[in-house]
Amino acid sequence: MDENALHVAARAGCLTIVEFLVRFVTESLMCDMLISAKSNNGDTALHIALKEKHEDVAFYLLSVRHDVSFDANNDGVSPLYLAVEAGYCELVTKMLESLSCPSKLALMYGAKSLVHAAMRAKRRDILGIVLRQNPRLIELRNEEGRTCLSFGASIGFYEGISYILSDFDKAASSLCYVADNDGFFPIHMAASEGHVRIIKEFLKHCPDSVELLNNQCQNILHVAAKTGRSKVVNYLLELDEEKRMMNEQDVDGNTPLHLATKHRHSMVVNILTWNENVKLATMNNDGFTALDTAEALKDNAYILRKRLTWMALVSAGAPNGPKQIPLDRVSPSLIHNPEIYKDSFHTTLLW
Repeated sequence: MDENALHVAARAGCLTIVEFLVRFVTESLMCDMLISAKSNNGDTALHIALKEKHEDVAFYLLSVRHDVSFDANNDGVSPLYLAVEAGYCELVTKMLESLSCPSKLALMYGAKSLVHAAMRAKRRDILGIVLRQNPRLIELRNEEGRTCLSFGASIGFYEGISYILSDFDKAASSLCYVADNDGFFPIHMAASEGHVRIIKEFLKHCPDSVELLNNQCQNILHVAAKTGRSKVVNYLLELDEEKRMMNEQDVDGNTPLHLATKHRHSMVVNILTWNENVKLATMNNDGFTALDTAEALKDNAYILRKRLTWMALVSAGAPNGPKQIPLDRVSPSLIHNPEIYKDSFHTTLLW
């Protein structure tokens, strides 16, 4: 069926009309039917009130019938999920109070992403309420195969990650070693998004997670270099006492320097090239050094970034490999004279 009168009133946020409609059918057997009635996409009036952020209407509908909180719509989303996502702490508490068996919460259709919803809302208090009902919810993944730690790392929710790692130590620590559908571990997600503080939290609880590789055999420095996260790169270079991460090669033979070069992150290239332990002459599986990679960039997009990246390599004395690059793939303006570019490169970065 399409939307009924209660759906329309809930969408408008008109509490007076919602109360009138419920009272009108209370004396008949139609009250439960009205509250639980669903629209074409499976939404009850409670779904709609929460989607439209009408908290007062949602509270009233909940007081009339509690069990509708756990009914999922056609997208698998329950009113409880929407309340968590909206950050309605008191409403979430009321909904969970009506749950007779908290251990079944993880099995309820529509309840699978409650922890992820709390993480998305960045509400530490609601996260605690949900996990106290059923700690096993931290084990669940979302549609991308991400655990709550991976998802929290991707959005930079430090407080939530710190809480989970501290209060659910053993179970949470094991999640640090669970990869998502793309082969990324939580610490890779933190590196990709530039969250140094979260990386430190992961290493505090799981020190050896620094050695994890994604499905491209890339360490966290590879990931940070590829995405241009200069603060993460600086931190990881200080952390890399064994000088292993900075020169490690991925499945294509690329070092972090190759990846920063390929993606034209001149600031990261500058940081890496002026670290005396980074090997500038390492060749990837194509036989290219980082400088070869810079000179082989064919497209004309991001010309300034491309030039700055090349200048950073040349000014640091990065060499070409023995493999000849076709002349038509090298810009005629790229002249190999490091002294010309040293001052201009650093001046450009400061500017």
